[in-house]
Amino acid sequence: RLARAGRFGPAENLELSLRQAGLKLTPEAYRREYLRWLIGTPLALGLVGALTGHASLVVLFFAAGVFVGGRRLPERLKAKVRRRSERMRSDLPTVASMLALKIENNKSLVVAVSDVAAQGSGPVIEELGRVVHLINAGYAEAPAFELVAGESAEPAASRFYRFLAAATGGGLDLAKALLDQANELRAQRREEIERRAAQRQMALIIPNLAFMAPVLFVFLLAPLPQMLFGK
Repeated sequence: RLARAGRFGPAENLELSLRQAGLKLTPEAYRREYLRWLIGTPLALGLVGALTGHASLVVLFFAAGVFVGGRRLPERLKAKVRRRSERMRSDLPTVASMLALKIENNKSLVVAVSDVAAQGSGPVIEELGRVVHLINAGYAEAPAFELVAGESAEPAASRFYRFLAAATGGGLDLAKALLDQANELRAQRREEIERRAAQRQMALIIPNLAFMAPVLFVFLLAPLPQMLFGK
């Protein structure tokens, strides 16, 4: 449980998690930073508790420091993965459209991916750049896309890379298929944004109702005694 909470698992799993979060840290650097938070936070809060002069507060503050220090980096890692995945869902339609335009100019899929990776920026571009790096290192085209698809934290990106892996075999109008993919990804992203907007509206309405309902209830009941008893 401690290894899972602190990401102190095998080095390759931690390296993958750091890559999915977009953090330029080695597993060793992450572990050192984790230990600094895990040791420093309880000591700092324990000293704050010691200033109060109560032993119970020292213990309480120290325990809170262990919890906060132990969760600081894992929670930061999860938050960065979530934000990076959301950015990927926004970037995928644009990347698919750019690839379609380059392929229409009689460029092969790998050349188009190399051009986009060299010219663009963002998490999708970084993963396509890793595909290019793997191909240059000796991987076949389809396995390179499949490997990056398996490493990606965003399911939509994984499906897109697997589509590109299948497209390396030829046999389809790739430019048109990429434009269709871009339209489908835009529609999915639009639905997601609309759904989240509706959820946020509900989240705003419920607190208003919770505060307004008692006030309205009292306002409506206030005239009742006078109406019933003439007072």
